[in-house]
Amino acid sequence: MKIKITVKGYEHFNGMFGAVQFENGVSVDHVSQREADQIAAVVTVVTLDGEDDKLIGNRYNASKGLQAEASTPAIASVESPKPAKKVEYTFEQLSEIADKRGIAGLREIGEKYGVRSNSIQGLIKEIQEAQK
Repeated sequence: MKIKITVKGYEHFNGMFGAVQFENGVSVDHVSQREADQIAAVVTVVTLDGEDDKLIGNRYNASKGLQAEASTPAIASVESPKPAKKVEYTFEQLSEIADKRGIAGLREIGEKYGVRSNSIQGLIKEIQEAQK
């Protein structure tokens, strides 16, 4: 049988998955039932002859004594966190922070903008440039 990977992100996969070669998400050669079961335990797949992907995964999980539902992909898509809205600081505000909290206070702000420096003046300059 040939199988097709249906999990998001792998539907156009090209390369080896275990011992099985895939092109555009479809196995190139015949895949044994055992290989299909093992791949289905990791990603959701369907056979090109129409067998339901849940049955493949459930059969593998049952043989290993597992109760997990195979229809849930093992690889979850994770959205990158949205960056927090950055506050704009004026030169005067940054100078005041430097007076009160020193370079440590400026480094906390610089971290939000991804800038570093070893001096207060350098940090103020880098933060202001990063805000533009």
